[in-house]
Amino acid sequence: MPPTLIDPTRPLRGAPILVFDFETTGVVPGKRNPVQLAVAVGRLGEGVERRWDTLIRPPGPIPPEASAVHGITDDDVADAPTFAEVVDRLLADLNGRLPCAYNLPFDHAVLAESLELMGRGDDAPPLYGLDPLVWAKVVDKFERGKKLEDVARRRGIRFDAHDARADVDVTAKIMGTLLRELATGRHIMQPGLDRVDHFWDWQRRTALELELEFRDYRRRNGQPDPTLTWHQGLGVRPD
Repeated sequence: MPPTLIDPTRPLRGAPILVFDFETTGVVPGKRNPVQLAVAVGRLGEGVERRWDTLIRPPGPIPPEASAVHGITDDDVADAPTFAEVVDRLLADLNGRLPCAYNLPFDHAVLAESLELMGRGDDAPPLYGLDPLVWAKVVDKFERGKKLEDVARRRGIRFDAHDARADVDVTAKIMGTLLRELATGRHIMQPGLDRVDHFWDWQRRTALELELEFRDYRRRNGQPDPTLTWHQGLGVRPD
């Protein structure tokens, strides 16, 4: 059974959230099995209440190029639980909470694909939640680098990236800062910050517009179209 969605009409500030991050065997759809999961539960703008994380044993070997990114090897996960053994804890924690991830479409796709491989595709939640990467692309529009480590460094935070635990902690930490910057920079008007559904509408619209802008930029420079992850995840046909 999929997790119960948060009441979309509740106030955004103080909304119960679950920040999560996967490290995987790769980034190609169908070949990005989880090898690490980290979770932080709390309330938006009020800090983290509890955390948990685990290594995960994937169904096959971890490619060397993936280990080179996150440092997790086959030996590290030899005695780790499988995804099937940890996913119900994640789904239970998602009940009534707003999922949050830096590059939400990627982590959502990893969860959905992994459930599908288990024959539990119907348990996957919809692509609905908070994605600070979208916010960073707005407030840091003219800055170089939109990776989590780049955005955090500009705000005085340095950490070891590509460790799910660190990524989750930093994502939770910078969310309040980015929301304030969205408001003070007048990138979003107050009604959009009042309720979960109002903010989701703004984030969804912004994410789709940013993807089309990037696609058009690449076309002008003779480059192939990028993958439009928000369009795919939301089932929206690009213009």
